[in-house]
Amino acid sequence: MDDTGLLQKYDQPYVVAANKLLLLIQHLGLFILPALLFNQIFSFKKKPGFLFWGEPIKPLTFILVIGLMLFSSPLINFLVALNEKMQLPAFLGGVEKDIKTLEEGAGELTYFLVKASNIGELLVNLLIMAVIPAIGEEFLFRGTIQKIVARWSGNVHLAIWTSAILFSALHFQFYGFIPRMALGALFGYILIWTGNIWYAVIAHFLNNAVSVLIYYFIQNGQLAKQTETFGSSASQAAFFVIPFILLLMVMIRKSAFGRYKGQYLSHPLLVFRKREEEPDDEFTEEKE
Repeated sequence: MDDTGLLQKYDQPYVVAANKLLLLIQHLGLFILPALLFNQIFSFKKKPGFLFWGEPIKPLTFILVIGLMLFSSPLINFLVALNEKMQLPAFLGGVEKDIKTLEEGAGELTYFLVKASNIGELLVNLLIMAVIPAIGEEFLFRGTIQKIVARWSGNVHLAIWTSAILFSALHFQFYGFIPRMALGALFGYILIWTGNIWYAVIAHFLNNAVSVLIYYFIQNGQLAKQTETFGSSASQAAFFVIPFILLLMVMIRKSAFGRYKGQYLSHPLLVFRKREEEPDDEFTEEKE
């Protein structure tokens, strides 16, 4: 606590474990707890909560979400490659240098965080870098912030992209801003189309878990280094565009948003009320 520089000495005992512990505390304290408290304050007893609204989990929709994330992964890598080629104007050269230094430090930390020599360490990494972030960030950004903006603006697309921009900005990675924003928007639309926050959590978990697993297999010599950047070239990414679009079309066609549009855009739970004051039953679904 006296010398935070110790947290960057990754070759010292317990330093990586300390960083993992801080990451866990951060997600619990900054994402999960605030979102749950907000949900508790602005929810009624008998109606679906602020976070967990809408449709039940369905096997077909679950499979669609998995397919959507698998086919989107190479496309996200393509956006990563494009984002990394971006350069700031010459007069911002000093700022660009500082950004690169910060991101190199973040990349080094990530390398040591995901490093695992056995299954036990891999499972810990999946918990800290896939399960907990997926729950916390989706509860806060898609479950809470996105819905607040939708309620205030009456525009679901504005809400999704505002939440996605904030989601990406909070990671403080300029050279990963665009792909992370695109992912955040995809998670937001998955929530809207499916009507259940847990589908967005599943999608987020899959994205993070695949990255952790790829790092694990690369570090243990079971995958080639190029695997983590697959899709970064236009020729590789193009192969996945059509199946990704087809899955999007199916998801949109099956969208449950029509049944919840009125509830989502005019959500009375954003107003302080006594928990005994339930909204009318006809508020549950938008009338055709």
